[in-house]
Amino acid sequence: MLEKNLNSEKKTNARWNIFFMLAIICTINYIDRAVISVCMPQITEELAFSPETVGAILSAFFWGYALMQIPCGWLCDRF
Repeated sequence: MLEKNLNSEKKTNARWNIFFMLAIICTINYIDRAVISVCMPQITEELAFSPETVGAILSAFFWGYALMQIPCGWLCDRF
């Protein structure tokens, strides 16, 4: 009986909406990572950052990506 109810549900296009949203988010993420590296010399010059400060900024930026890989991977597997 349960199997019959699962097969009778109408499929929606939600999976394609989610796919396109994830594709857009991944594209923005990729552009963001590329642009921060290209713009860092100008940012360093304008704000007078030392090499240590630039290293800390880039490190914090990329550590955020690294730390979120685990929960995001779990969420993608779960849903």
